[in-house]
Amino acid sequence: MAMARFAGEQLDGLAISVRTGATTFYFDLGAQLAVRSPTRGAHDSELWSLNNRRHVVCVGAGGVYSFGSVKQSPDPSTPLSVHDSGVLVVARTAFLKRRILGMFPQAAV
Repeated sequence: MAMARFAGEQLDGLAISVRTGATTFYFDLGAQLAVRSPTRGAHDSELWSLNNRRHVVCVGAGGVYSFGSVKQSPDPSTPLSVHDSGVLVVARTAFLKRRILGMFPQAAV
């Protein structure tokens, strides 16, 4: 439902807290969508997932993720990991990644 408000915008990148799984999605026209756990301590709930016709990636509260085939129900059990920053950034281009990284003082590359 929230994505319907982003008509015409393209996803530039996202930043994920490896401690909580909280994610901010960044879009090309300036919109941002923040996804957080609805309750504190909900370490086993799925926060968001994206899929194409063959694969799905899920990020869960507590900083865990899973990746796999859409034909199987993924179990978000692998901890997200980066160096010491606590934030994982993924973007469409190196320029966009640097721009998003600039919002976090010590985000991992």
